[in-house]
Formats: sequence, structure tokens, C-alpha cells
Amino acid sequence: PADILHFYACYFALGAFFLGVSPRRCMALALLLPWLYVLALLNWNYEEGWDWTTLSYVDFWQAEGFVRHLLFNGFHPILPWMAFFLWGMALAGLPLTERRWQERLAWGGALVFLACLILREALPRFWPAAAPWLGSSPLPPTPLYVFSAGGLATALIGAALLWAPNWPALRALGRSTLSVYLAHIVLGMGTLEAMGWLSGRSLVEVAAAGLLFGALALLGCWAWLRRFPQGPLEMLMRRLSAPPVAKRPASPGSGSG
Repeated sequence: PADILHFYACYFALGAFFLGVSPRRCMALALLLPWLYVLALLNWNYEEGWDWTTLSYVDFWQAEGFVRHLLFNGFHPILPWMAFFLWGMALAGLPLTERRWQERLAWGGALVFLACLILREALPRFWPAAAPWLGSSPLPPTPLYVFSAGGLATALIGAALLWAPNWPALRALGRSTLSVYLAHIVLGMGTLEAMGWLSGRSLVEVAAAGLLFGALALLGCWAWLRRFPQGPLEMLMRRLSAPPVAKRPASPGSGSG
């Protein structure tokens, strides 16, 4: 029910139109989309299609419900989640090998994240009417959710770039992202589901499970890349997507006469 892959397909299709756009314009649009989403929330019914008792979408398989779920009130709607994609495209256009940019991402992202936490706790005391717009839950993805999640992600990217030269395991993890992504679903969440731990756990237990998987992923990728050039699924993808090698034409005079 919470499938994200069909959303990814739309993110990539839309992202293709921004391949030649400057990082500054991608950032500006990424910062604008969460506020456009506020206008959408004010004009449309966010709860339409949802059965909150089962957390299911009743008309997902009908055209109108599918489009509404995709664009507005699904688990990862294009508005405003496309902001994350555009922000990532903007970061990719920066000189990320320069330490000053790595530090800007780490410290700037951390400050935005902390500012969002302070706003969430402090602003409702002085302005109670703002409370509905200060949630940090992804349903609905309010501007505070988008900016806090984006700030934390940016801080972690900057920190990873700063630490990578001294952490071979971290570099190995970065070269095995497809394998780790699928492993966290099949192995990580699959193991939790088999143990009955996929829901109803405390925040401490969830954090512990996430940290344990992260540590195992770091060690596993480091051990794998000591022997192989890419992660297992990266090697498979490269083999499947590599263009066929053209056969060399026979040299004159070769073969039987």
C-alpha cells in the first residue's frame, strides 16, 4: 500500500525536464513547492479517498483516485515530494568535492533541521492556529515536514562527504546504494515482519533496529568491495545495461582460403 516505486517513476520523468536547469533555479523551485502544497490543502479535501482506520486508499485503482493519490494526498505525492528530488538535483550541480561546500551542507542542513524542531515546539504556544501546519508527520507533508526532512538529509550528505576520505566503509556503502536499498526492504523489513516487529514498536526500538541495519550494511559493503568492484546488484545492473561489444572484423587474409 505504501509503494514508492510508481512515484519514483514520475519523479524521474519530471526530473528529465530539469537536467539543464541551474542548481539555483532547482533550489528555488524546491523551496516553493511546499508552499504551493499549502494552497492545495486549503482548496482540496486532503482526506478524500482515505480510510484512516485501515490506512488504505479506497479508490486507488480508479482513475480519479489514482491521480489524486499520485499528485496530492498519497503516501509520497508529487506535490510536494518533487521538492526533495529537485533539491537533490541542485546539490548534484554543486562542487561537492570542495570542503567548504561539504561544510556548508553539513552545518546549514543541521541548522535548518534544528530550527524546524524549535518552531514545532515553540510556535503553537504563541500562535495556536498554526499548530495544524507544524506537524512533522509525512501525512500530510506540511512545509515543516519537508524542510526538516530536507535539512536533516542535507546535513547527513555533507557529513558523509566530509567523513568519506577517512572511512573506506562509507565509500563502499556509497558504491552499493541499490543493493542496500533493496536489502533494507527484503532483509531488514522482511526480518522485522517475520519477527512481528514491523509495527507497534517504540521509538527507541525503531532507532536501534535502524542503527543495527546501518552498521551491518557498512560492514557488509566494505567486505564485499574488498573483492568486487561494485555492489552485487550494481554489478548485475551494469551487466544487463552495458551495450553489446561489437565483434572485430576479421583481418585480411585470415581464415581458410
